[in-house]
Amino acid sequence: MSKILTSWHKQGIEEGRKEGRIEGRKEGRIDALKNMIIRLARKKFNGIEAATETTILKINNPERLERIVEKILDIHSEEELLRLIDLH
Repeated sequence: MSKILTSWHKQGIEEGRKEGRIEGRKEGRIDALKNMIIRLARKKFNGIEAATETTILKINNPERLERIVEKILDIHSEEELLRLIDLH
């Protein structure tokens, strides 16, 4: 019986590690997208307000962040960036 429990325990640990790696990759991707938006916005608009940065950092949906990255080159001001964030 203890061998079965040990086997299940090992399987549970491995599944937990796998889920942790997946979650870690997702969080890393989200952080990278946020940083990309902030860096592009700083360069494009010669700096951005701290409040704009905070707004970007609060976004945790990778698809939403990707849509913002795709459109950031088409906008012309920080205000447009904020409107773009509000739309997505």
